[in-house]
Amino acid sequence: KVRYLWAQWRHTRAKATKDPTFRIAPAIAKIKNRCPWLGPGSRVLDVGPRNEIEVDLLKAAGWAVDALDLFPASPRIRRGDMHRLPYPADSFFAAFCSHVLEHAFDLRAACREIARVLVPGGAVWVAGPRGFTPTAHDRWPLDSPEMLMEAFSEATPELLWHETKPGELRALMRLWKE
Repeated sequence: KVRYLWAQWRHTRAKATKDPTFRIAPAIAKIKNRCPWLGPGSRVLDVGPRNEIEVDLLKAAGWAVDALDLFPASPRIRRGDMHRLPYPADSFFAAFCSHVLEHAFDLRAACREIARVLVPGGAVWVAGPRGFTPTAHDRWPLDSPEMLMEAFSEATPELLWHETKPGELRALMRLWKE
């Protein structure tokens, strides 16, 4: 686990000032189009944003955003682990996971936690790389929507939309819980 944490910390430093607008703005438009129940003020969990730019874009969409990262680059982002989210069950209407789940130490555990903090029928946006050889930093290729749905299978995922491109998977799901 020490090697894992070291790899994540090194990556965080490199991404602390990167502008993800090119990736986040189209994702927000897709979520707003496909999830009309996420109205103004809906509580959204931003998992692994690294810096404030992503958080600000989600807030500008009208949502109430809580952001959490293992090694945050801003005091506005809470320090926390996606494998043990520090929120009660059913706290959020959506979770935003852009290029973060591939870094999970245990993908199924991270997905289980995200599902736990979402209300039944909550939306989850996932974008991540596909078709790579795992390393200490990038551990889980997100190669297909089916693989992603299997990772979230402890809830009942409903695929609303997906796009598989060379090198990247993007998906929007609703997670139903019993």
